[in-house]
Amino acid sequence: MYRKQHKKIPMKIYTMDDSCVKIMQDRLTDEYAAERFYKCAATWCDLNGFAEASDYFVNEYHAERKHQHKIEKNLTDWNVIPMLPEVKAAQPSFTGLKDIVEQAYEMEYKLCEAYQQAVIDTQLEYPKCAVFFNKFVEIQDESVIEYADILKKLQGIESVFELQIMSKKVFK
Repeated sequence: MYRKQHKKIPMKIYTMDDSCVKIMQDRLTDEYAAERFYKCAATWCDLNGFAEASDYFVNEYHAERKHQHKIEKNLTDWNVIPMLPEVKAAQPSFTGLKDIVEQAYEMEYKLCEAYQQAVIDTQLEYPKCAVFFNKFVEIQDESVIEYADILKKLQGIESVFELQIMSKKVFK
């Protein structure tokens, strides 16, 4: 008895829309930049006697890594190969601990705005992407609030000695 041979029709593998991929890639680039920023901040603090702040920024560095992995995983889950951003040689420059915190606050605020815009840009046509980005809006909101609180605590402190004492309380 002969079996009838059926042609196998390849199953369609769905992927993410190109516009969502572009936004994800842009945010991935931002997360890599934030990681580098915090690595530089931790190093600066370590070299300038702010051990607690250094540890704090090392933790921030690791948090940015987790954000990268979430974006990369979401892309690969949707059958997209993430394009890792180019690592640029330029490093941020810091004039002091308060300058680092001010720059971090500004960076986190801009990243929060970028994620909010990502939600707006995707919510109608690509609600799954919007839901994914909304989680990052919440993360960024927390970061912005945290850095604003740190800035308030460091306000009015000018001497390095006072900053070193206060940083032990602020960055515990």
